[in-house]
Amino acid sequence: MNVNALYDNLDEIISGVNERWFEDRLPIFNYPVLFIRGAKSNYILPEDEKTIRRIYPEAIISEIPNAGHWLHAEQPELFMDAVLEFLK
Repeated sequence: MNVNALYDNLDEIISGVNERWFEDRLPIFNYPVLFIRGAKSNYILPEDEKTIRRIYPEAIISEIPNAGHWLHAEQPELFMDAVLEFLK
């Protein structure tokens, strides 16, 4: 793990998606994108959807009830259902 890089760039890392990373290729339609959020998590907030849609207009945003950030561990069956449905 590159601790120095994490320390030096932590503010940018935790600030979320930076639209500038995608400026030269917006919007992105080349491949399907799935965002899965836990209903109890604040990692993907309702106000983030505007940014997500600007970058990935066709993105699917799925929410797993009764799960936080570790939704794959807290609700593994619902998580797998969301992934498998997306892959269909």
